[in-house]
Amino acid sequence: MTPERLGQIQELYHAALDRAPGERAAFLSQACSGDDQLQREVESLLPPNGDRNGGLMEKPAMEIAAELLASGELNPGAQLGPYGIEGLLGAGGMGRVYQARDMRLGRAVAIKVASVRFSDRFERLR
Repeated sequence: MTPERLGQIQELYHAALDRAPGERAAFLSQACSGDDQLQREVESLLPPNGDRNGGLMEKPAMEIAAELLASGELNPGAQLGPYGIEGLLGAGGMGRVYQARDMRLGRAVAIKVASVRFSDRFERLR
């Protein structure tokens, strides 16, 4: 994803968020002028309940990760804040490492999720 495209997504996201929930779809349809991929990208970031808060970009990745991991492992296609999970890179005694894409910067990243028995080590670092 190019920096220009990312800027366009961010601009449309904030513009849509400033509108009433019932007006967002019509606004995006007009603003994206036939670019379905752009429209889907922006809509995926907006809060599902129509509220101003609670969208993927507004919630810390740590909170989202905790919710997703409570039910098991992260699956490809899962969204973790601005990170889209692409697959599992490896797993071991300390946890799992996932390949993901940073949607803000358009580049690959690795996300390590520590096993519960090791999580207290990270809490002490705060």
